[in-house]
Amino acid sequence: MEPRSTTVLISGAGIAGPLLAYWLHRYGFTPVVVEHAPALRAGGHPVDLFEPAMDIADQMGIAPWIREADTTTRTLRLERTGRRPIELDLDRLSTGATERHVEVMRGDLSALLHERTRHDVEYVFGDSVRSLREDPGGVDVEFDHGPSRRFDLVVGADGTRSVVRRLAFGPDDRFHHYVGGHVAVFAPPGLRVPAGRMTVHLGVGRLAAVYGTPDDGEGRAVLLFRRAEEIPAEERRDRDRSRALLRAAFAGEGGRVPELLAGLDAAEDLYFDAIGQVRSDPWHRGRIVLAGDAGYAPGAAVGGGTTVAFVGAHSLARWLARTGGDHAAAFAGHREELRDYIGRAHGIAPTAMRTLLPTSAARVALSAAVLRAVPLLPARLWRALLSTERRATGVLSKAPWQNRVLVVVAAPHVKGWDGRLRGPGSPGAPRPEEAGPRAGGILAPPGPGSLLRRGVPHRRHHHLDRQAVAQRPQRLGPGLVRTPPKRSPDPAGGEHRRFRGRGPGDARPRGPAPSRRR
Repeated sequence: MEPRSTTVLISGAGIAGPLLAYWLHRYGFTPVVVEHAPALRAGGHPVDLFEPAMDIADQMGIAPWIREADTTTRTLRLERTGRRPIELDLDRLSTGATERHVEVMRGDLSALLHERTRHDVEYVFGDSVRSLREDPGGVDVEFDHGPSRRFDLVVGADGTRSVVRRLAFGPDDRFHHYVGGHVAVFAPPGLRVPAGRMTVHLGVGRLAAVYGTPDDGEGRAVLLFRRAEEIPAEERRDRDRSRALLRAAFAGEGGRVPELLAGLDAAEDLYFDAIGQVRSDPWHRGRIVLAGDAGYAPGAAVGGGTTVAFVGAHSLARWLARTGGDHAAAFAGHREELRDYIGRAHGIAPTAMRTLLPTSAARVALSAAVLRAVPLLPARLWRALLSTERRATGVLSKAPWQNRVLVVVAAPHVKGWDGRLRGPGSPGAPRPEEAGPRAGGILAPPGPGSLLRRGVPHRRHHHLDRQAVAQRPQRLGPGLVRTPPKRSPDPAGGEHRRFRGRGPGDARPRGPAPSRRR
């Protein structure tokens, strides 16, 4: 099956759906996006885009707009009942964590992705998948309102409560794993907060935060609290019941919490859900595959799900292009590439829950003491104190394809620079050094520290550390720079070359050191 003839239904127009549609269209597929909401959802909460997501955004040409919409918090004020508040400059905390980390409102990002794709991709709003019937040649899809249609592939990118997953894989409780807390997000009427400023009230097992949006300073609130048992979905969906549960969870807290609870009744955009992970490995079955939160959500508000959605959607499209639309091979390769990355991302939420929601008054006091001490400590020490955040950043900032230099270009019928479909070797087909999403190659765009971006040919490095190359021939450590060769005898025969790493943690392959005996 060739990409040009492959139709793909994508359920969900949030983040993963439009992103996947963009890359599928670029690779020559025909995506259709269906969304049960009547229009795009505005507002929402801030989401983090780490380095892999920003690399993909660069390739899509939307990174400048994302940076312009940056809502990164610059000042943090920590409040506790009966205690003096603490203010902290967060710009200092982010120094050295990652050079490519942007925070934007989810609604703004969703609107940007839709705008980037709406002229090339068919969108159907106000409808949803009702049933799926798969046979060897495709999938027949029935919708709640529109006529039935047939597609070659179906992708569920419709969130943690995915309709596609429920129809094709089974009920939600098989895949949704509760991690011990709940989150509510809403905009209390009349609440104003300066952009770039966040106020956090921390209590035992509960956290309330308010922040301002960059455009108009409209205040938004986030409530997080621990609970041993998950609140049933029917109670969370009931507005009156959910408001009562939130008031009970935050009863007795001071600061701005009473003001926020008073604004619950008038808030029309209340989002209330359990914090949970989706573990559906394998996340494909036949011609149906899951993407983003529907397949592997790392945890709402605590797990970096937006970056994971970027990485997953891009990987899926690239593998489908690489295999020429062979869904079985593409899904298997996609799963193998992402499995370790998603496993590491799933490890973030439990640690983040312990940090964000202390389980005792002593831990609350310890969190406050750490923040109070940060401005007084050398950078090396305060980064160690904030090791939880650094670990999360490290996991999300390293995509599974980064630092690979073995390039295989020419997925069948990829799009050239002029938008025309071309096969391998045809005039205007991507060159090896152009491999990546823009060119339709197998690998993702080289990371900032990769050899390809620095223009170092792969052929010069085929002899690096023979044992390491034999075990993993497609990988090199980040930031390797070849120095002029200094050759010295190798007791095993032949010669070896020395290399100099750049940056902490760089691999430093080298041959046996020459003897210093005289």
